Amino acid sequence: VLKSEMKEMTARELNYEPHLAFFAKNDDALIFYRRISEIALQSLKLNGMLYFEINEMKGKEVCDLLAVKGFKEVKLRQDLNGKDRKVSCHR
Repeated sequence: VLKSEMKEMTARELNYEPHLAFFAKNDDALIFYRRISEIALQSLKLNGMLYFEINEMKGKEVCDLLAVKGFKEVKLRQDLNGKDRKVSCHR
């Protein structure tokens, strides 16, 4: 979640999520996805799966990042409300 989006979040989200792990700088929204995908490439066995819960506005960007990194079958998935919320792929 971008720091600029904090004003749109509920008190429950703001009070109970660790800000360091939850908010990205506005100029690098994919910082956490990038680092986790790098670790996954080193750690996952062939065909190992990687799943992300994502910011609904960053689905295409996360999918593109994973495809460029070499992940296969990158899939964007919607939540019960039809919002882009999850990405899955495998090494």
